[in-house]
Formats: sequence, C-alpha cells, structure tokens
Amino acid sequence: MADKIANFEDYKKRDNVEDTDVDIQIEDPYNFFNEQEREEYFQERQKELAREEKAANKSEEVAREEKTKNEAHEHSRPARHRDIPEDTEYDEDYEDEEYGEDEDDNESSSGFPIELFIRISSIITGIIILLFLAIVAKVKIYDRYLAPDPDEAAQTVVALPSGYTEKNDTVVVTAESLNLRSVDNSESNSTVVTSVSKGTELKRIAVNEAGTWALVEYDNNRLYASMKYLQIKE
Repeated sequence: MADKIANFEDYKKRDNVEDTDVDIQIEDPYNFFNEQEREEYFQERQKELAREEKAANKSEEVAREEKTKNEAHEHSRPARHRDIPEDTEYDEDYEDEEYGEDEDDNESSSGFPIELFIRISSIITGIIILLFLAIVAKVKIYDRYLAPDPDEAAQTVVALPSGYTEKNDTVVVTAESLNLRSVDNSESNSTVVTSVSKGTELKRIAVNEAGTWALVEYDNNRLYASMKYLQIKE
C-alpha cells in the first residue's frame, strides 16, 4: 500500500496526467460599458431599487391598514360577540334581533327624529285643510249670501245739485284756458280748483236750468265750468 502511495507521481505520469495550475481571472462586467452606458446602468438600477422599496413600503402600509381595520372591526363588535370564542355556536336569529335593535337606536340618535318629522307633517297637513275649508266657505257662503251685489253698487247714483238736469254727454273747451270751480259762480278766484286748456274734452254730468253752468267730471272730481266756453261734442 505504501509503495502505491509513493509511486503516485509515477502513476500520474504513466497515465499522462499533467498537473497544471489554472489561473482564472474574473473580468469586471462594468469594463464592457463605456462611461455613458455605465452611468445609464447605475441610474436604471437606482430607479429599480427605488421602485422595489416603494412597493415594499406600500405593502407594509396596506398590511398596517388591514390590521387597523380588523382591530377597529373587532372593537366595534358588541361585547357579547367579542367575548364568545370563534368555535362557539350561538343563535343567529338572536344575533339578528339584537343587531336590528342597535341599528334602530343608532338611526334615531344620529338621523332626523322620526317623531318630529311626523308632527311637522301633521301640522302642515292641518294648515292645508284649514285653507281649503276657508276657500270653500268664502265661495259657498260669503260670495253667495254676504258679498254686495255689483249690479246694485253700479246703480248707486250721486244726487245732482238742485236746479240741475242730468246730461251725461261730452263737451269740448273752446277758450284758451278755462277755470274749473268748486261752485257755480265766478265771483271769487278762491273757488278755482284747476284750469284746462283749449280742446280738452270733459264729461258733462248735468247743466243748470239757465244753461249757463255745467257740472263736469275731471280727474274723478265734480267741478263747475261755464257753458259759455264749452261746446257739445257731436
């Protein structure tokens, strides 16, 4: 056995085995890039690392939000449900009934009170009914029995002055300026109410027996004018 080990070199030579040292050199891959390509490579690598870091941060943020939601949901559950182990069976109908009561309480406390809404609606409905009844009463009772007859009102005639005869025609002023007076005489200027110009048309209500003064209507007022300066319109 020792002879075989001692002659190992001879054995190698007999088998034409050459013991050569292999010098392996690793070439830097960046040497294949020029300066611009190397700079672009570094920039792309930095962008890729930034994206990976952003994705990792987003995943962590999503995980935190999900955990927060689960914790909030766990706290929002009723105490009777939080205390019950997950593998414990319970009556689902009882749970629905309890949850229904809680939802009604939350709605009444956070939303508009349903009782107040009903009261307001009742008040508005009552007002509308009263208005309707008032309109019906006016049409059926007041307008039919209590309202004055318009025909009778139209037939009301103002009494004419003593010594005047009714005419109801139209006269035209022939003077350059004609005084309209509150009385049928021209003794005082204090009785002049206003004056009208030539060509003014006046409604003659009546005329005195002598035919010297006319009772005319001007601006819804009854005044006196001398017939000497009036001409009956044809």
